[in-house]
Parts: sequence; structure tokens; C-alpha cells
Amino acid sequence: MLAAIGAAAPLQEAGVTALSLPETYYAELAAAYQRRRDMLLGLLEEDREALVFASVCLHHEPPLVQHGLAVAIRLADLARARKAPRELLKAIVATAMVHDLGKSLLEESLRESPAFDATQREQLSEHVVLLRDRLEGCRWLAPQVIRSLVSEVNERLDGSGYPNGLQGTDLSELSRMATVVDVVDAMTRHRPDRAAWS
Repeated sequence: MLAAIGAAAPLQEAGVTALSLPETYYAELAAAYQRRRDMLLGLLEEDREALVFASVCLHHEPPLVQHGLAVAIRLADLARARKAPRELLKAIVATAMVHDLGKSLLEESLRESPAFDATQREQLSEHVVLLRDRLEGCRWLAPQVIRSLVSEVNERLDGSGYPNGLQGTDLSELSRMATVVDVVDAMTRHRPDRAAWS
């Protein structure tokens, strides 16, 4: 069932562009996305341990999908333990699933680089702005949650993060929670520039 949440054929590979999509496509996409968000949240409420375990077994999904789902599950679990309201949990799940998809808009050679110099790190950080700009008009993701999970998830308490070098109290509680979940999940995944940490 979890595979159904993440399974999707990349539109770009199929030759589909935003200009070639009918108006109804976006409404259907939003409805399908919301159903999957609700399914994921329902699974978390029904059997938390099984869902968290299943999230590490998505070996056939693209890495960005694996990471997005894992962050969505773990962050919703953490927020739920902190008694977040259900509507906020829905927004967290929906946004966390796509929080890193801006990386798919970068050149593959950059994403697959075995080492990053300062210029490449700067280019990689552009994924935040690329995704944020595309989500600006999205009516089915909460703007405040987009800010926390897309714009601020790569910031760090000491100000060393990107894109704005925010620090400490400049970051919302949700941003700080998301950062921890995001970093822990990313560290456990293999990347071209380093092996997974165990």
C-alpha cells in the first residue's frame, strides 16, 4: 500500500510539459495528492510502527520519493506526538512529501557529482528557490508550512545553512523539527558524494 503513495511516472520523462497539460489535470493531481496524504496520515494513525518500518523498504522508488515519504512519515509522527492538530498534520505530510523535489530541477550531473566544490554547493542550494517559486501559486499546500518545510529546512541553528543563513529563534519550531528529521533521514541514505551512515 505504501508503494502506491510514492509511485508516479516522472512527467518529464514521458515528454509532458506544463503547457501540454489540460486545465483539469491540476485539479485531478491535487485531489489525488490529497488522497495519498490522507492515506499516509491514516496509516500513521492506524499502525505507526509498521508505517515507519515500511518507509525504509521503498528500494524501488526514486531516491527523492523515498526521502520525501520518509520525512513526511517521521515528521508527522513527531508532530503528532507533540499534539499537533490534524489539519496541521495534513499540511505537514503534504508538504514534506515534496520538500526536496526542487533537486529534480537541477542538472543531473550536479545531483550525481561525487564531490562538491564551493560553486557546486551554491548551485545545489538553488533547489530551494526553484521549488518555492513553483509552489507559490499552489492552493492545496499551506504557505506557512511551505516556508518551514521547503524554505527553512536547510537552515541551521548556528546560521550556517541556506538559502538565507537564518539561525536560532529566526526558525519556527516546525522548521527546527523538520531540519532534524530531514538530516537524520539524509544521513542514512547513500549519496554520490558519501556512503550512508548507519
